[in-house]
Amino acid sequence: MTRFIQELVVILCLLCELILARNNFDVSPEAFQILATEVEKLSKLVEHQNGVINELQDKFKYQEIVNSELKDRLNQQERIIEELSAKLEKQYQQNKTQNSISTGPKTASKNSSSQYSSDQFKDAKHVRQGITRKRQSLSTTVAFFATITQRFEANLGIHQNLIFEDVLTNIGNGYNNHHGVFIVPVSGIYLLTSSLLSRPGEEYFAELVINGTPIARLNGRGVNGRHGTGTQTAIVFLNKGDDVAIQNYNQVDNFWGEKYSSFGGVLLQEYEANSVPSVVG
Repeated sequence: MTRFIQELVVILCLLCELILARNNFDVSPEAFQILATEVEKLSKLVEHQNGVINELQDKFKYQEIVNSELKDRLNQQERIIEELSAKLEKQYQQNKTQNSISTGPKTASKNSSSQYSSDQFKDAKHVRQGITRKRQSLSTTVAFFATITQRFEANLGIHQNLIFEDVLTNIGNGYNNHHGVFIVPVSGIYLLTSSLLSRPGEEYFAELVINGTPIARLNGRGVNGRHGTGTQTAIVFLNKGDDVAIQNYNQVDNFWGEKYSSFGGVLLQEYEANSVPSVVG
């Protein structure tokens, strides 16, 4: 049972006692109204928490879809390489047969062509075997997820890391909850996600940064005394040793904790360092 639900139960019990007490004692309407207002606020906070949980579940479902698509693309590339390899092998065998029955000056040319086809076939075979070995060896799993449990992070300076100190998942030991930094343990394609809640009636600006460079921003603004939520998801290639963090973007900002604000990531596909091509647009 979460802290909010526990508080809600306590308030409801007190409310019931007040209702019973009003039959025998004179309880001011103002005090009764204040208690009823607090119960309503706690109920809305619980509803908001359920909404945040649903958002995270949707994000992880999307992550599974992306992972499946990447696997399908890799399988398609393997099939293309196998087809090309088979064609090269067939051409090599044809050239070898022709060379065995031919004579004269053309022999040297055919031998050269045969040697070229043979080299192409060997290169394609090595590429295919390399991809297969890489896929078989990819048993590495990297995933982390952490939240802010204290009531709020207050008065953060510009470019200061948010510290998500409550670590729920840290497979690969890449996340440091003392500095709020994820140090990439293996190179590959990662899905990164963050959700931040503002203090009531306040606005914040934050950034998802890699090696100190911002790649995406978050914004949340609470109105009428309510909280505001900002979320961000990114799919990026990271090299081993890169550092990732969520930083404050304004001079002084405040962020609400109590597990409403979170930071996480997961390795979708491992690659060798600097082996993924740049984005083509």
